[in-house]
Amino acid sequence: MSKGRVFVVGSANLDRFLYVDAFVRAGETISSTSSKEAVGGKGLNQAVAAARAGASTWMVGNLGSDGAAMTITEAIAGEENLHRDFLTSQTGPGDEPGTPTGQAMIQISKDGDNAIVLIAGANATITTEHVTEALESLTSADVVVCQREIPDPVTGHALALAKEKGATTVLNLAPATADTSLLAHVDLLIVNETEAATLLGSTPTAPEPETALAGAIHRRFGLSTILTAGPAGAYIAAGGETTHIPAMNCDVADTTGAGDAFVGATVALLAEGADLTRAASYGIAAATAACSAPGAQGYTQRRQDFDVLLASNPPQDQ
Repeated sequence: MSKGRVFVVGSANLDRFLYVDAFVRAGETISSTSSKEAVGGKGLNQAVAAARAGASTWMVGNLGSDGAAMTITEAIAGEENLHRDFLTSQTGPGDEPGTPTGQAMIQISKDGDNAIVLIAGANATITTEHVTEALESLTSADVVVCQREIPDPVTGHALALAKEKGATTVLNLAPATADTSLLAHVDLLIVNETEAATLLGSTPTAPEPETALAGAIHRRFGLSTILTAGPAGAYIAAGGETTHIPAMNCDVADTTGAGDAFVGATVALLAEGADLTRAASYGIAAATAACSAPGAQGYTQRRQDFDVLLASNPPQDQ
């Protein structure tokens, strides 16, 4: 069977990192120990991860016509397998600067945790016409991936169009929402614990909250579901059963983008025809790599490195 392609419809940002001892509280002023800029956005992070995992990947989204757009374009120019045909720069009247490129303001604590504030910018200007053009050549072998950092109606259009063309549809329901309207055309839902609980209108419950959340979503909505649970690994609920994929040990530098790396590598394997367990195992390997380096795209590992990680840390279903 020939490999399918991955199309990621979503956001592209310039991330601004502030490294702090602890997250700022209401009414508090603190000093950052250091700061930096890096390319991000859930959509672009996932596209880069899919490409690094070996999939021929198209990023579908909008940039501004500002310096941040140039920074992003230059940063991803050397990414093998990543196609930028449908990552467009928007201008205002008469080629004047239009809506600025999206941004994310990210606090990183000394423990490696993150807190993020998003500025949509050009991500909010993507249209259904743009998505229709980008997905025109879809086949049943392809995978379309969406998140929630562009307008929901555009995301819904992408998912519906992909289903109409027989492609596999994947939704990473992030940021979290209790709105179920995007689920109608989804084959695989990927969420973390917070996103799962928000969707269900509940909170995690002992003794196995991750298993319970993944299974509850699968039963309620009839969707294959992967729940990512950080150091607990990932839980797959599909076909009436739940499978646990353990995490891998690593020295955590920064958890920013780990979930996106998981999504990207997972869908890359799905485009090859892998089953959910094998695909999610590669997702765990990519997330491990992402945690070991600062920034959402700071890791350098590629498909062959994920193979090595998996060989030394074979998944054990539980």
